[in-house]
Amino acid sequence: LVGAETAEYLALRGNDVSIVEMMDTIAKEESTTIRPEMMADFEKHGVKQFTNTKVTEITATTVEAETAEGKVSLPCDYVVFAVGARSNAFDMTALEEKNIHVQVVGDANKVADINSAIESGYLAANAL
Repeated sequence: LVGAETAEYLALRGNDVSIVEMMDTIAKEESTTIRPEMMADFEKHGVKQFTNTKVTEITATTVEAETAEGKVSLPCDYVVFAVGARSNAFDMTALEEKNIHVQVVGDANKVADINSAIESGYLAANAL
């Protein structure tokens, strides 16, 4: 999702953009209201999309990748990595020993999307 949003940002500013995605869908977790707009922006700005594709090498001038149909060589000046996220475990033992309550919210609790992060923060604030 972050990679797709970054690609859209760069494309809207006149950059020639290609997305290489290992999964079968780009921005699969994007909301049903935003994703169609993003895909329309991609089409309007000529963003090349490669799904079910794995990067095998990055050279000084290309990104080399493999698809089910064979190898792909994408010329490039820059490469932006968006390779996923995971929660960062936080040891709350010292705080709990001092009776300091900590509520972990957003991506620190569960990597998801901005809506989930906002909701978890909202629910935590209401629980105070």
